[in-house]
Amino acid sequence: MSDLGLAGDAKLTPYSNTGGKCSEQETRSELLQGEILIDTFSMSMQLAGLSKSGDSVSRWTHSDEEIIGRFKSLIKKLFGDAISIAPHIINGRNGFDNRLLLDDGAGFIAFGGNNIVRKADGVETRKERFQLYLDGAGCERVQDWHRLYQAMCDANCAGYDVRINRVDVACDFHEGEYTYQDAITAYQDGAFTSRGRPPKSKLINDMGSNEGCTFYVGSRLGGKMFRAYEKGKQLGDKSSSWNRFEVEWLGDNKRVIPFEVLIHPQKYLAGSYPAMSFISSITEVIKTSAKRIKITYEHARYWCRLQYGKLINFAGRGLHLAPEQIIQEFYNPDGFPDRLLTMPAKIGLIPNEVTA
Repeated sequence: MSDLGLAGDAKLTPYSNTGGKCSEQETRSELLQGEILIDTFSMSMQLAGLSKSGDSVSRWTHSDEEIIGRFKSLIKKLFGDAISIAPHIINGRNGFDNRLLLDDGAGFIAFGGNNIVRKADGVETRKERFQLYLDGAGCERVQDWHRLYQAMCDANCAGYDVRINRVDVACDFHEGEYTYQDAITAYQDGAFTSRGRPPKSKLINDMGSNEGCTFYVGSRLGGKMFRAYEKGKQLGDKSSSWNRFEVEWLGDNKRVIPFEVLIHPQKYLAGSYPAMSFISSITEVIKTSAKRIKITYEHARYWCRLQYGKLINFAGRGLHLAPEQIIQEFYNPDGFPDRLLTMPAKIGLIPNEVTA
């Protein structure tokens, strides 16, 4: 059974025991703004789901072109035109023999060779599966999580045993409304304890370097882990107040992650730990993509200027090239840097606050 919890029955839990008095957290939550997002997603299902007849699909029985075509059709059904597949099958990952990369570093599909299970009493053959994995960049490209949810439900009803292997749900506090230090206080006050003993915790301190601190609660072995970290500093802005609270769930044969987390992420994040119940009352704002683009661009510009600024200066003052000529000398029309290759950038919709 899942241990995700639901926020519907959760009440706002103060970080400290105030004996029923109005806590600081309750006051802060009244006008709290944040952005809820799914930051990592992994699912698996039977490979036979790629075939209309339900037959097995493998490189022994199908050409690479046919397999790639079937995965393209699946991705189209799940995500529309938001995500695409690279045209070549490469080496496998996570126990699978083969892998297809998603374009623009969005993630991968792994398949093949996982139908043999070796046990102490012998070898067992099972129906072959495949894994679809989206990292943060891939999740950012998903335009309709409800579409993915419905397609997964349909495939499950058809008997293809769809499972969520991992999902990370985050809340971004862009102005530092809550920080990793608040999470530490919550932990010390017992607000991460739901059954008996408190989960283990760990703090990674940047020791004043401003590269960003991270506070962990729980572990992957337990199937659920919380982390609070300084996201802006992690991206390279040493003065950023941007903090992220994130919960990672891992599914297995005993721990089922409900598909509904994809369409109600705020509810599940709020229900993950007593300390997170305040998430249910926040007002959502959409800023994360813009802030990440801006911080990443500023960081890249700093290093570009440091490494190539003198060369550009030489082109202008030494070779007497006009600014337009210098741009042509260094301009590369073939896409964007990988770190800036977001969906808004890809379709030419950079938020105004990035260029302001």
